[in-house]
Amino acid sequence: MDSLAGFVEALPVPDFVYQAQNAMGGIPSTVLFFAGKFAIAEGVAMILAALLARFLLRRIPLIG
Repeated sequence: MDSLAGFVEALPVPDFVYQAQNAMGGIPSTVLFFAGKFAIAEGVAMILAALLARFLLRRIPLIG
């Protein structure tokens, strides 16, 4: 596991990650306030987890 962690840490960070970080800094504080109140981050995480589970379950024979 240590060698796998070392390999992942050695990978360079793509440029779009830095661009996304700069884009997130431009969001007004009022939008961030309401996104927090409506739990947008948790909702997106739940949707992505459900899509991943659906993808994996459809790969199992006799279930999908």
